[in-house]
Amino acid sequence: MNKIRGFSLLLALGLAALSGGCATWEGMERTEKGLAVGATGGAVVGGVIGGPFGAAVGAGIGGYAGHHEARD
Repeated sequence: MNKIRGFSLLLALGLAALSGGCATWEGMERTEKGLAVGATGGAVVGGVIGGPFGAAVGAGIGGYAGHHEARD
């Protein structure tokens, strides 16, 4: 039950951050959009695989990769 509660909290925080970011999506540069998409995707995948620590690591790696891929 504790794992489900943690995942629900992670999902709620992710959705809140995503909805807040949608308000400024049009004003963002391409690299900023890549960072946001990469960090979100990385956090979700990392959270599923490794729990909260995996989500943090996945967000960092995904954000870094998304930012640098969007530069070209």
